[in-house]
This record gives sequence, C-alpha cells and structure tokens, in this order.
Amino acid sequence: RTMLDTPSTQHHLIDECVKAIAAISKCVDWHAYKRIIVTHLALLRTIRSRAKSAQQKKKPRVNVQNNAALMALDKPVIRLIVQVIDNFHFDIDTSAEFGEQLPNLEDVQRALAKTDRLLSTQNETSSVQPVSGKQRVLEQGDEEREEEQDSEDDDDDEEHNEEVQQHGEESRTTANDLTRKQRMQHELLNTVLPELYKYLKDEHTREVMRVPVALAIVKLLKLMPLQIFNLQIPKLMTEVCSTLRSRSQIARDQTRATLVQLAAVLGSSHFNFIVQELVDALSRGYQVHVLGFTTHALLKHMIEGNHVTGGAIDYCLPLLMKIMLEDIFGTVAEQKQVEKIAGSMKEA
Repeated sequence: RTMLDTPSTQHHLIDECVKAIAAISKCVDWHAYKRIIVTHLALLRTIRSRAKSAQQKKKPRVNVQNNAALMALDKPVIRLIVQVIDNFHFDIDTSAEFGEQLPNLEDVQRALAKTDRLLSTQNETSSVQPVSGKQRVLEQGDEEREEEQDSEDDDDDEEHNEEVQQHGEESRTTANDLTRKQRMQHELLNTVLPELYKYLKDEHTREVMRVPVALAIVKLLKLMPLQIFNLQIPKLMTEVCSTLRSRSQIARDQTRATLVQLAAVLGSSHFNFIVQELVDALSRGYQVHVLGFTTHALLKHMIEGNHVTGGAIDYCLPLLMKIMLEDIFGTVAEQKQVEKIAGSMKEA
C-alpha cells in the first residue's frame, strides 16, 4: 500500500519498501509467499491495462497524473518480484524429471487408499482369534502348550500391526509431501509464469517496461525441473533477443542490460546459445552493429563480473570469432567509417 501511495519522485522510500517486502518473503510460509507474488502480479496487470487505455486516443484521458504515477511503479514492482523469487526457500527438487518428481493427483490418491486398506486390515487382524490351534490343544488337555501358543500368536500380531502401521505412516507422509510439492509447482507454472509472459509480450506496454520481466521469468524457471526449464528458455531468449531490433535506443539499452543479467544467471553453459540467438535475430542492416556491440557487452559483463571461470566459454570461440572478425574487418567495419551511419546510433 505504501508503494502505491508514495510519489514516484521518492525513489528511496520505494526502494526501502521493495527491500522490506523481499525480506519478509524469506520468512513466511507458502501461502503468504504466494500471496505476495499474486498481489504484485495483479499490480502489473493494472499497470498493463492503464498503459493500454492510455494508447487509445479516442477515449479521453482521465486522471493522467495518477496513471503516470502508477505506470512509474513497473520497474520497482518487477524488481520486487525478482527478489521474491530469489528468496524462494521451499524444498523443491529441480534435478528430477518432471513426471518422476510430480505424480498425478490420482496416483497420490491411490497411494492413500492403499494405506487405508492396510490400516483396515490391521484392525481386522487384531479382532480375529486363532481357533484351530487352540481346539487341538484343548482336546489333548495340554494347557501349558495352549498358553505358549497364545503368547506366540500375540507376539506375531503385534509385530504385524507395528509393520502395517509404520508402512502406513511412511506412505501417507510421502504422499502428502509429494502433493504439497506438486501444488507449489502447479501454482508457479500455471499462475505466476503465464502472468509474467503476458506482461512480456503485451504490445500495449512499452518495450522498456516489458523486457526486465524476463529476468523474473528466468529466476522462476530455475526453480523448475530441467524438463520444464529446457522447454521454456529458448522461447524466452528468442523474445528478448528480437527486442534488440527496436529502433528505439532506450529500448535497446534496456534490453541489453537485461540480457547481460540473464547471461549471468544462466551461466557459461548457455552462453553459446544466447550468442547464437543474437546472430539469428540480428542479421541485416543496422542490426549487425547491434550484434557486435551486444556480444562485446556480454563478454565484458561475464568476465568482469567473475561469472565464468578460465576456459568455461572456450567452446564458444568459433562463433565469437566470426562475429568479431566481421565487426572489425568486414562490411560492418566499413559501414562504421561512414559518418552518417556512425552518428545515427550508439552501436555503430
């Protein structure tokens, strides 16, 4: 509420609100944690709808100052969502395959039903008395043997009951734990992720405002099993790299700043993939200048920020050398000598 009521000029107060809410997210349970994310996703939806209505010129603009103040919150809200996802402190195994880690609810219910049947068998067994053995003992008149037989039967029943009860408790605990993890995964994938994608791809929202949300998406995908991660990352990187085609210098600068952060989060194993996406997206005209400039920015950030170890990106050398040679000695270098081209954009 304080973020909404604070004027956009008081950046220090908004920053402190972001830090406070992010710190709280480290300590709360799953329901409160989810509520924090959902609340600020709703705020992003409001910002998106205000941006859409502001572009409809036929409608009169009402409360222009309020709209501008609300839309100015997009960056701190996205930054908050990124920090909250960073503070995810719940136990989810991201190394397992998606199907192995998260069974269907029907499988969980069957496991619970099996446990209930075992527990009911336990009650039936405890109520049944061994008859035939006792009758034979009574016919022979051997009372001592009857007592020994009863004692052995009681011991067997107790051991069986303990085993069934222990197995039932373990099965129920495992099923409940898997159900909890499944619900968390399901809510993140089907509630949080689609909202972030909607904001990223919304044409009515300015590119400068949309692109930073990609960092939140990557942070969220890193919490997912490898199967989901590998499926979603190519789509995301294609969307981000294509934004560098924009004629707006501000949009390209914001996208480049986001892209270097994405490269740091993904690490050296995905560096060649990111550069290849840049090559595919920036292939003609002024875009080739953006390609060389952005590749240099990526390398600089990864090396100076100690995000790679020695030799970690050696496998990327063939692709990097091709880009650099063209940028220094090829047609791109010749175009940079033209004063008109060189003065039209920062990357040239």
